[in-house]
Amino acid sequence: MTISQEQSHMKTLLGWLAIALIITVIGFIGLYTLTRNAHGMEIGEYGGKAFISWFMGFFPMFEIYGAVPASYFLGLGILSSIFWAVYGNLVPVWVIHYGYEYLMTYPRIQKWLKRLSSEKVQQRMNRYGVWAVLILTPWTGIWAMAITARALGMNIGRLFMFATISITVYAVVIATTMDLGVKAVSGG
Repeated sequence: MTISQEQSHMKTLLGWLAIALIITVIGFIGLYTLTRNAHGMEIGEYGGKAFISWFMGFFPMFEIYGAVPASYFLGLGILSSIFWAVYGNLVPVWVIHYGYEYLMTYPRIQKWLKRLSSEKVQQRMNRYGVWAVLILTPWTGIWAMAITARALGMNIGRLFMFATISITVYAVVIATTMDLGVKAVSGG
């Protein structure tokens, strides 16, 4: 990788980090404002619980199936539970993307990874792989899906878009089902 390519790569990474920071701040302020009265949390308590939800969504052992219920039972409510769990669960897509790009700078690894993904496989992955991403992401986990899709040559934009749709739909179903169940059991 040349110095100009490395600088360009670093600018892109810093741009994405800036976007992630803006989304985090807007999400935090917006969701805290919406849920402050309903759940009676101070900003520090909300921040700690939001971080736990985000981290559980990011961590491969919990992902969306552990993060949404845990954050709901921490008292974050439906919207915050969904947002922080999904947000944490999508971060690995970018971690894997930039890690993959970094690994491609090593000739031996690049040669091995290129053999995994022929032009034909890339075309099929970008054409039909979206269905696999939509259906299998919550079941296999975002880490496994992102690594597989990236190694087989799926476009990062398509992977991110369809993983976002899939994870968000599953998070909404989980949170809504839990909320309805809690209300039915508690008589609320």
